[in-house]
Amino acid sequence: MLGRLRLSIPECKKAYMDLSEKAFTPKNFISRQIGVATVRSKFWAEPLEDAIKSLIGDDWESKLLRDDDPVCKVFVVSHLQDYTTHAVLRSYRNFRKPRATLDAMRIWQACRATSAALTFFDSIIIDGSTYSDGGLLYNNPVQLVHGEASEVFPNQEQLIISLGTGMGRPRVFDPHLFNVAQLLGDLASETERTADDFYRRDDGKAAKAGQYYRFNVPDIGEVGLEEVKKLKEIKDLTERYLEGAELGQKINSCAERLAGGAYKISESVTAKSEPLEGGVEDSGTQDLQRRLDALRSIPQGDL
Repeated sequence: MLGRLRLSIPECKKAYMDLSEKAFTPKNFISRQIGVATVRSKFWAEPLEDAIKSLIGDDWESKLLRDDDPVCKVFVVSHLQDYTTHAVLRSYRNFRKPRATLDAMRIWQACRATSAALTFFDSIIIDGSTYSDGGLLYNNPVQLVHGEASEVFPNQEQLIISLGTGMGRPRVFDPHLFNVAQLLGDLASETERTADDFYRRDDGKAAKAGQYYRFNVPDIGEVGLEEVKKLKEIKDLTERYLEGAELGQKINSCAERLAGGAYKISESVTAKSEPLEGGVEDSGTQDLQRRLDALRSIPQGDL
């Protein structure tokens, strides 16, 4: 929403609320097999697809994920079931990778491919390939982000901000009672293990240098993806988490680093922002420039 559709943060929040209310339409259980576990998709995919298309707008059918001039580069991760591997769906070209066969993928298809979460929505077939949510392989894709940034922005200082979807309570694995719930609980634990492993890279060098920040709200992990009525609970838990004194210092440090990077981005955007045919500048570039100018005008003490 932020990077490809270039919505503002208030617009993203409203869109998320609207999409959450429309997406989850229960259906009768239809089973499919993953190993020895029976997985049932609990919700119809059509209402989710309709909500996504409505958000994109009238040109949803033709609007590509690929952006010829991406002011903000975005990628999402999906599970390519045919080969039991991940697929990186990019809005930009990574010239260190083979030219993707996904250049013709629409925005709505990419959204749908990455929202086919286990037990929630059926997978989607796009050009003969079957996609589902990438969480089965990369529930925390921070390693992919780091690798992608190193290839797209070589020899540049990185700032990685990792936002978790909430921590749940620890679960004890019982091999005699294996089920899908056990698998999902293990995926949630793997997310934090991945975050910890990345933090410890090179003895925590990136975090100590202020180049890696991780934020994850406790207890939100216990709230199900489909529990729309608990959005207020999520909001309250998040605000309580953000009010912590120690976390406040971490947020200020992160904001200062982010603002410092924005100045560098602003210079490149200004240099690149040449008028298009007819004298009209690209609206996305103009919008980003306005936001960066506003950010630069904030006194350091207010960050």
